[in-house]
Amino acid sequence: MSPLCPIHKTLLLTSALFHLLLAACVAPQTNLPRTDEPIFLPALGPTLTPTQTPTPSPADYIQKGQPVTLTQAGFSFRPVTAWDATGQPLTLVVTSDHARLSNTEESLYFNLSAEAADAAQSTQACLDRVILRVRQDVPDLAVSAGQPRLMAGLEGLSTQISGYLLSQKMSGLLSVVFTQERCFSLLSLATGADAETLWAGTGQVVDETLLTSLTWLDPSAQTTPVICVISTDPTYGTDPNNPIRVGNQVQYDAFQREELYLSILRGPAGEEIMFTRLAPRFNDAEEIVDVYEIRYNDSMKPITLFFDTARYEPLMAITGFTCEAAFPIVAP
Repeated sequence: MSPLCPIHKTLLLTSALFHLLLAACVAPQTNLPRTDEPIFLPALGPTLTPTQTPTPSPADYIQKGQPVTLTQAGFSFRPVTAWDATGQPLTLVVTSDHARLSNTEESLYFNLSAEAADAAQSTQACLDRVILRVRQDVPDLAVSAGQPRLMAGLEGLSTQISGYLLSQKMSGLLSVVFTQERCFSLLSLATGADAETLWAGTGQVVDETLLTSLTWLDPSAQTTPVICVISTDPTYGTDPNNPIRVGNQVQYDAFQREELYLSILRGPAGEEIMFTRLAPRFNDAEEIVDVYEIRYNDSMKPITLFFDTARYEPLMAITGFTCEAAFPIVAP
C-alpha cells in the first residue's frame, strides 16, 4: 500500500474527530444517583436583630444646678443649667421674689415668681391677675381654659398661652397656685419664628423639670435674708490673685455673669457703676482673669477689677462699695 500523502492524512484525522464528536453528542446518558450538598449552611440558633442606638430626647440633655432658695418668696427650686446637646446654659437671675432663666438668644424664657396675693385669695383669682398683667405686654394674648396641675403637692391651674411679644411669635404655659398668702406663678415661654417647635421639643421639658424640683419653704423657718455682703479684704476683686469668682460650667454666659455682678454693685453712697471691659490677663498662678475698669463718677480714678469665670465663691461687694441687692448669681 502506498503511503498517504499529508493532505489525505489530514482529511482522515478531521473525519475521525468529527465522528468522535458526533458519537459523544448522541451517546446515551447515564443517570447516576447523587446527593446535592448546599454550598452554605446557616448557623443554628435564633436570628439576631441588630441593636439600634436610641435617638436622644430633649430630656437627655437637661442638667440641673444646686438648689436656689428664695426665702422671702417662700420657695426653692433647682435651676436648669444646660438644655441641649451643645451644653448651652440658661442664665439665672435671682431677686427677692422671683427667679428668671433665659438662653443666650432669649428664645427660651422661664420665670418663677411669688407675690403678695392681696385681694386674690384663690388660685383662679391669682391666675386671672397674672393673665391680666401678661396681656398688657401681649395685647393679642390667646389663653386656653385653665387645667388642674399639681405644683409641689398643691392643686394649681395651668393654661396654654400664645401670641406675639415684641413682634416675636411666642408659645408656652402659665401655671399658678395660691399658697401662703402669695400668688406663685411659673411662666414658661418659647419665642421666635419656630416658637411652637421649640416649645414642644424643649420648652415644656424644661418647664416640667423646674416644676418637679419646686418645694415650698416652712413659713416658721423663714428669716430675713442678708441683702448685701461687703468684703473686709481690700484685695478682693482688686488683685488678680484674688479675683471675684463668678464661675460657670460653660463659657457661653461668662460675660453675662460678670456684667450682672457689675450691674448690682454700687458706689459707697449707692451710686451706679460705669464699667469698661479690658483685655484678659494672667495672674501669678498663670490663670486667665477677666479685667474691667469701673468708676461711679467721671472725676474719680478708675478702679480695676478682676474676675475668675472658672470657679465660683459666694459673691460680695468689694471693700468700700455696696450693692443694690443680693448678687443674683448662684453656683453653676
